[in-house]
Amino acid sequence: MADRNRRFTLAAVALPLLFLVMAGLARAATITVDTLSSTSVSGHCNLSDAITAANTTAGVQACAAGTGTDTIVFQTGLIGGIDLVSTLPDIVSGETVTITGPTGSPGITLEGGGHQVTKVDSGATLTLQNLTIADGSASLGGAINNSGTLTVTNSTFSNNQASLGGAAIFNNSGTVTVTNGTFSDNEGVSSAAPSTTTAQAR
Repeated sequence: MADRNRRFTLAAVALPLLFLVMAGLARAATITVDTLSSTSVSGHCNLSDAITAANTTAGVQACAAGTGTDTIVFQTGLIGGIDLVSTLPDIVSGETVTITGPTGSPGITLEGGGHQVTKVDSGATLTLQNLTIADGSASLGGAINNSGTLTVTNSTFSNNQASLGGAAIFNNSGTVTVTNGTFSDNEGVSSAAPSTTTAQAR
C-alpha cells in the first residue's frame, strides 16, 4: 500500500512537470524561408513574411505560424542576397526571434539597398547568426536600430551608413552583444547625435 501511494505521489508530481515541458516545446516554432525574393510570393515564404508570421503568430503565405519564440531558417541550398525594397518588419515587443543563416560561404546576405534593414522594438529580442548585412542606410543605425535585446553571432556588417549615428547598429537604450562579428566599411556621421552602439565583441 505504501509503495502504491509513493508511486501515485511521484506520478502526481511528474505529470505537471511533463505538461510544462511539452507546453514550452509547443511554444517554439521554426519558420523556413524558401525564396530570396524581398516581396511576397504566392506559395512561398520570404524573410519579410516569416518575420510577420513570427510577430503575429499567424501563418503568412507559406510561412508557418509563429508562437512568440521563433527561429527563422533558410531552406537547405538557398544562398545569395536578399535585395530589400523596404525595411524588414520590426521585431515587436514581447517577441523572441532568431534568424539563422547557413554556415560557410557563400551564405545569406541581407542587402539594405539604401533602407535600414530592421528595427528591434523595446521589449523584443532578436538573435542574428551566420548572416551578412550590407548596404543599409538610415539616420540612426544604418543596418539596425535596437531598443530591445540584440545578439549577433558569426555575422558581418559591411557598407552600412547612418547620417546621425550608429553606422551599423544604433543602440537606443537596449542591449547589444556581438560575438565573432566583423564590421567593415560602415560609415556614421554624427553632427547632432553620437552613436550609442554598445557591442560586446568576443
